Amino acid sequence: IIKMKRTKSYLWAIIGLLTVALTVTSCMKDEKDDYVYVPLTQAQKTMQINAMAGSFEGKMSLFSPNGTRFERIDSTDIKLTITNDSTLSITNFPLKLVAREVTEKKLKETLDTTVATFTAHISLWKPYKVERMYKNHSLLYFFGVWPYDTKPVQKWVAELPYKYESKPQTLKIEFDGNFAGGLNMGNYNLYNSSNKRLAVFLVPKEITLGDGKTMRATGLLVVSAGQK
Repeated sequence: IIKMKRTKSYLWAIIGLLTVALTVTSCMKDEKDDYVYVPLTQAQKTMQINAMAGSFEGKMSLFSPNGTRFERIDSTDIKLTITNDSTLSITNFPLKLVAREVTEKKLKETLDTTVATFTAHISLWKPYKVERMYKNHSLLYFFGVWPYDTKPVQKWVAELPYKYESKPQTLKIEFDGNFAGGLNMGNYNLYNSSNKRLAVFLVPKEITLGDGKTMRATGLLVVSAGQK
């Protein structure tokens, strides 16, 4: 459902991310270049994660596909931390953004007002031919978001607790591992070392409620946050 040129420019424009000279080239002839991950040296990883470590504040927004583009349909404030051991945590992950398909009124009201701690692992890398994609590429640190310190070859299911009718429950979210590094095509997970802002893209596929009922998850989650 992602149309390359229009979706890319629309997302960057509406989110207002990383405003210092983020010049992204138009679609390249060799589109497979967008999907090639280039490993960093250990020295590069250490330098980058030390620069990224800290507390962030910003927004998590839910975008829904509408024709050839995405439209923002909801957003909420979030707090995020990155530590030197490459852990990313969102301490107030809003369950309402992934549970919009819930129809039971009382349960939906519960999920709409519940936040939980979301934790994942950061893997630093850079896109192939990054020089052609970003004018200020030396200021940008690219990363994948995944719960394991391995390649995304298994399901990523995040478990977030909530209470319903005074009973502890767990909301499970399965994310699409194909987008662990971002949306590709110019919309990567990245940190701008110039203005100390980051962008994270998460694509949920399915949620499982505490009673075992599963339902599809719709939309795209986008985090835009600045370092405190």
